[in-house]
Amino acid sequence: VTCKYCMGGCGSSTNNLRHNTAQNNTMDGEETDGSAKPKQHVAISRVQETEASMSPFGKSMSAPESPSGSSGDLIAGTKKNKLLAKLISKWAEHLTLDASGKVTMDEEPRPIVPGPDLDEHDEDVLATHVEQCLEGKGGELSAISHAVRLGNTYDVLSLESKQKLFYLLKNKFGVDTNATKAGCERILAVGETDDVERAKVMKELSTAMAPRYLRLFKLFNNGLFAGSSGVAFLVKLRSELITLLKQHPQLRELDTCLCDLLSAWFDLSFLELKHVTWDGSPASVMELLMKHEAVHKIQSWNDMRNRLQGDRRVYAYFHPKMYQVPLIFVEVALVNGIPNRIGDLLAQNRDNIDPKQADTAAFYSITNTQSGLAQISFGNFLVKKAAMLLRKELPNLKTFVTLSPVPGFCKWLLDNESAWPLSAEHIAMLDAAREGDSESRTDALRKLARRGEGRQILLMLAAFYFLKEKARGNKPRDPVSRFHLNNGASLHRIHVGADMSENGVKQSAGIMVNYLYRFEDVETNHESYCDGIVKASTEVMDLLAA
Repeated sequence: VTCKYCMGGCGSSTNNLRHNTAQNNTMDGEETDGSAKPKQHVAISRVQETEASMSPFGKSMSAPESPSGSSGDLIAGTKKNKLLAKLISKWAEHLTLDASGKVTMDEEPRPIVPGPDLDEHDEDVLATHVEQCLEGKGGELSAISHAVRLGNTYDVLSLESKQKLFYLLKNKFGVDTNATKAGCERILAVGETDDVERAKVMKELSTAMAPRYLRLFKLFNNGLFAGSSGVAFLVKLRSELITLLKQHPQLRELDTCLCDLLSAWFDLSFLELKHVTWDGSPASVMELLMKHEAVHKIQSWNDMRNRLQGDRRVYAYFHPKMYQVPLIFVEVALVNGIPNRIGDLLAQNRDNIDPKQADTAAFYSITNTQSGLAQISFGNFLVKKAAMLLRKELPNLKTFVTLSPVPGFCKWLLDNESAWPLSAEHIAMLDAAREGDSESRTDALRKLARRGEGRQILLMLAAFYFLKEKARGNKPRDPVSRFHLNNGASLHRIHVGADMSENGVKQSAGIMVNYLYRFEDVETNHESYCDGIVKASTEVMDLLAA
């Protein structure tokens, strides 16, 4: 058999696959001159099917006779070398015995089940492998190996079969209710006097209340899947789980468990904020920016370069285990004065200004690239951290604002009767916007945004929407408003006609707003938001009074 590590150069024979693990250095660290035979080598016989418990992947591995000693001596020598043992284990994940008896090596460990669709037998097989992961009889390395193979199996499953696997984890590997009940009874029996015994029982109860699949998720985190890290695999797994929650709310307990884990692993202290540049950042990072930009689509590579060079900036958070994946990014324009039209910031044929001459940093787009990190709030610090970096680099910057969309305004406007006293003409215009197909509604809103009196009506309605319309918890109805006000910004200005693109008119009747970040007011504004108060400029408050 040909050795795929050294292409046959280690002296492999027809009966055995033998690979010399040392060329210029022996495994125990002693140097050779390169011509002497290495002190150790690994000889692996043909891989035979056997009980799954004999190895992490249901394959038996044995060592043939060594030229320099017995196989027992060779195995004993292997046990003394922990690094070599790990290499053998990882190598075994990829070995396959075909029908002709030839040993081949796969690029990835083989899936546990043959296809994307699970039947009842496949579910039993998966349950057995999950149990082997959780028991960890072969040690932590064996448990991780089982988890890696289980993860690779998950990747080939259809979404329906993934749903079955999630239910399998929930129903068979969830919280041990009997142990939890027994622990509660012991707590009551111990009482308040014996602190030592009470602490012991509390620890046992805490362990019993944790679902068993929690350990499986932690094992996934330590694995490597198709070149990506375990944490990246879990982010992808959670994104697919989230897509199932609407139809399968019973799976929410798995999502809650994963969300708690990822919240800890994506703590702000683990993340690095980087300045993405045209010349210095990998093309793969830019491709992800282009793919995920959710607010103002990047049209081409020229457009991408336009947003990275000159008086434009992009900052993104990265995780050390996903170092080439921007988790969330913000786009910034360095300008003079507070912007009131998105077209001015996106124009590719604009005249660049010297960043050292700009007085305003305008944050005009924030995008989360990972749906699997939903509800994890590291993005709350993105604007403030980017503003701090900009202020350090460019002390000439005095004003930090956003130019933000209002994605829910049109839905609210068209679905709710306004309390404002409107003229017959304005009522007719709003009625035209309410009725008809999507195209006619868009035309009506566009006309409304371009007329002087219509613009004033939209400004008043927008002020009412931001300041008075509330969602659950007495928070603003608009999601973008909740994000920035929670971060400590204030509602500074409302602009009609700021985004007259088709999507801008459909979503917000062309309205965009500035949220102002004053570092000295951030904490006070955040506290006001928590109390249900929207901090707004006098200009916006006057619109409501009108």
